[in-house]
This record gives sequence, C-alpha cells and structure tokens, in this order.
Amino acid sequence: MRLRHLSALACGTLVALACAGAHGDEVGKQPPPFPSQKAKQWIGTPQTWEGLRGQVVLLDVWAFQCVNCVRTMPWINEVRGRYGPRGLSVVGVHTPELDEERDPGNVRRAVQKYGLDYSHFLDMNNKYWDALNNKYWPTLYIVDRCGTIRGAHVGEIHSKDATAVAIEARIEALLDEKSCQS
Repeated sequence: MRLRHLSALACGTLVALACAGAHGDEVGKQPPPFPSQKAKQWIGTPQTWEGLRGQVVLLDVWAFQCVNCVRTMPWINEVRGRYGPRGLSVVGVHTPELDEERDPGNVRRAVQKYGLDYSHFLDMNNKYWDALNNKYWPTLYIVDRCGTIRGAHVGEIHSKDATAVAIEARIEALLDEKSCQS
C-alpha cells in the first residue's frame, strides 16, 4: 500500500516537473540569444529568436552519444510532426561532452542517422549551455510565441508516458494562445 502511494507521488512529481519546469529558475525568462548566426555553427538553417517569434519553440539541448538523448529523439520527431503544422518549431542545441562529439562532421552524421531534419546550433564551446544555466542532457525548454521560457524538462521522454503527455499538453496550451501572455 505504501509503495503504491510513493509510486503515485513520484508520477505526480514527474508531471509537475514537466509542466512547471525542472529548471524552475529559468521559467519566465527569455532564452539567451544564439551567440552567432554564422552558418558554420549550424546544421540546417541558422535561427534567431527574432525569426522564431510568433512560434512555440521546443529547444532541445542534446549530445549524440547521450543515450537518454537518443532515446528521446523519436518522441521529438513525433511531436514535431504532430504540432509543426500548428506553429511548433524545434531547434536542437548540440553541446558536446566527449571529444568525438566536438567534430561537426560527426554531429552531421548523427543528425542524418536519427532523422533530425530541423536546425541545430553547434555549441562546441559550451557557451550557450552555460548561458542557459544548463546542467544535463537532454534538457528540453518550451518557449512561447513571445520568446519566454514557459517550461523545461530534464531527462528521457517516451511517447505516451506521463511526462510526454504533460509536455504535449503544455505545448498545446501554448499553441492555443493567440497572443503573448505575461
């Protein structure tokens, strides 16, 4: 009986973290601008927050040798396919941990291998990671149409699990907002 109660409490905590943000101190802030728009630092079309304004953005901080990141990729692709037509954009921020992850060619091959056909900022010097005050892979930030971080989640996500359902509900709510909310 006690175990069931703890399990329900843990599940409720995961949902709360997914909705409110595991990086609670970052929720309600503007994400830092991308350090440079030079094409060599991007795979795909370089992005700016000004250019993304009016869209809900799922900002995915990842590394290609991170097992949890790789296991989250199918869900990200599903979410992009489902909500992209309604105004969701996905932007990857590849921040390396291991030496082989610092090679842009290796990152390009991983992007192709996993079918990640959206723009990826190559944060090879970890400056964007630091500017986000990020600590873990993967971390997903949900940014509203006005450019404000409205949620964050640290860790692996799988289609239809409680965390995925909560994050998707948050994305849907932000897509339903017609104007900037304060």
